[in-house]
Amino acid sequence: MRLLLTLLFAAPVAAAPLVKEKAAPPITPRNADTVREIASIPRDASRFDFVPNTGEPAVMPWEGEIEVFDPKTLQPVRKLAAGKKLVNFSFSRDGGRLAWAENNSTVVIEDLKTGKVVSFDTGQAQPAAAFSPDGKHVATGGYGKVSGLWDVSTGKKVLHYETDTDGGLTPLFSPDGKVFALGNRNSDPRLFDAATGKLLHVLPHKMTQEIRFNPAGTLLATTYVDGGLGLWDVATGKLVRETKTWASELYTVDWNPAGDLLVTAGLAGKITLWDPLTLTALKELDAPEWVIRAKFSPDGSRVFTAGGNSTRDETRRITVWGLSK
Repeated sequence: MRLLLTLLFAAPVAAAPLVKEKAAPPITPRNADTVREIASIPRDASRFDFVPNTGEPAVMPWEGEIEVFDPKTLQPVRKLAAGKKLVNFSFSRDGGRLAWAENNSTVVIEDLKTGKVVSFDTGQAQPAAAFSPDGKHVATGGYGKVSGLWDVSTGKKVLHYETDTDGGLTPLFSPDGKVFALGNRNSDPRLFDAATGKLLHVLPHKMTQEIRFNPAGTLLATTYVDGGLGLWDVATGKLVRETKTWASELYTVDWNPAGDLLVTAGLAGKITLWDPLTLTALKELDAPEWVIRAKFSPDGSRVFTAGGNSTRDETRRITVWGLSK
């Protein structure tokens, strides 16, 4: 009986405290020179992004489906648009919807929770799509000279943004949704009032590859067919600074979450981390012949690049770069 009472009234044993995994430190201008390759995923990717909220890498080969990877283990966990032959995709800011296009003129908006889809014909080949920050609209590009703005729930066109020359059009909203940027592979990039379609500025350097607003929405970074990198003031449309890289073409650019670093890559050049205040190269990383995408992870601790040989073969992979330990 004494033993039973001891067991009944003994103080409970405290559970071992949970050990919270320490977050990786972000890449900054001060530590950029220590960045090195830390992992890789053997995948060919022509498009690459991160699933909002989860930070999962999402990888798409040309005319393939989207494969989503665990951000810690880098192992595949699921597929999106399974069985489709995609050429473009993008996520809404909340991660609830996916816009994708096959090698035609149609964009499909898929609700990832319910599976409901809305599709519409943009009238332009290989359309790219960008969600407005509030998720209510999608702007489309592709090959032509008009970007359409479409209602996500109905697929109805509500507005358009015009340029002067047929080309590969790249649509992008500023972080606050007030400005709409339209890159053009054959002509000048342009800035519009997103709500009215009014042209605000023509940025006089032709043939953009990729465009990216900084997190504050005050600057637009642009990469060019001639290997150039430019930074433009969004309010005035004036060139803030530019530089010419050694790359034959500069394909891709991205800002880190703090807005104090840029990464670029392209054809026959280096993967480069830049100080946007001066466009000084802080770190140059050895790159394969062809790097089509470079993106910071959502927490800013890693850079993911997609590349390999310019011809599709077994050399293509996603490379993960991070800080030396």
